[in-house]
Amino acid sequence: MITIVLADDHEELRGMFRRQVEEEPDFEIVAEAASREEALAHCEMLQPALLLSDFRMPEMRFLTYVTRLRASCPRTKLLIMSAEHDPFTIQSMQEHADGYLHKNQVVKELATTIRSLVGVSPT
Repeated sequence: MITIVLADDHEELRGMFRRQVEEEPDFEIVAEAASREEALAHCEMLQPALLLSDFRMPEMRFLTYVTRLRASCPRTKLLIMSAEHDPFTIQSMQEHADGYLHKNQVVKELATTIRSLVGVSPT
């Protein structure tokens, strides 16, 4: 079972991503978060295989978020989702996260990307 913490500050999008994840029998959302601070607290407590997180969330800079995750949950992979189009922002996400998906790609590529990041073959 691939354990996942889902983080997005928009409840509707979190619900959409939750439904997408729940379609996969080997994925389990163990917690949801509406903030980066909440996501980190869940990750520290649960040590999930993956943190599936929105890029644009208030209250904490992206690099601080990544640094804290790496320090407290070194085995947790970080998959960032974003609707960003700015090439420099996308490059930063790609350099600091384990994976990046544009939100338009999520429906089609989420399951494959998650399995690839955690090193699991498709079921």
